[in-house]
Amino acid sequence: MKPGLFSAIGAVFGAVLSSACCWLPLLLIGMGASTLGVAGFFEVYRPYFLIVTAVFLGGGFYYAYLRKPKCAPGGKCIVPNPRIERLNKVSLWTATALVLAFALFPNYIGAGFGSDGEGTAVKAQSAHDTSRIYAIDGMTCEACTGHVRSEVAVLMNVKAVEVSYSKATATVVFEGDRADDLAVLNAVAKAGYIAHAPPKSAGR
Repeated sequence: MKPGLFSAIGAVFGAVLSSACCWLPLLLIGMGASTLGVAGFFEVYRPYFLIVTAVFLGGGFYYAYLRKPKCAPGGKCIVPNPRIERLNKVSLWTATALVLAFALFPNYIGAGFGSDGEGTAVKAQSAHDTSRIYAIDGMTCEACTGHVRSEVAVLMNVKAVEVSYSKATATVVFEGDRADDLAVLNAVAKAGYIAHAPPKSAGR
């Protein structure tokens, strides 16, 4: 395998692993498996995967644009086939696009599946409603907030749900005083995460 092609493939593979902290939970949840542990591993090592990706990608550009033709002492230089060179460059830029798509996946996926915005729960709550803030374990990117919110929002007596990835919390507004911690904990568990109920005195 040519060094340039090897570098491009290595960069794509590294980028796929760097974004596994986000797409892997989506896959596991779709299969009905737990996201804890495995997804957390990829989240911790994401910076290292990104560094490896950058090294491979840098090597690919070096071989495609900076490496000089080999020349034997006192002989002619070996000129690469122009068609192969062109194909290598197209493959490199294709790999670069894939790398960006995977490496930035945890960032842009939140735009479609992330939170409705800070303050959503406060705006929906009236003076007679009850709000409860639950700590959420296992969320590894913005897309996770959509899973939690969709499962909790369909519960009876739930008026609004606001999930924050940065704070690792879910703020749930119940109609009146009909707060149901157990239902919320079960709903979050169904989404593939773990919720912790606040003390009863923390409501309202």
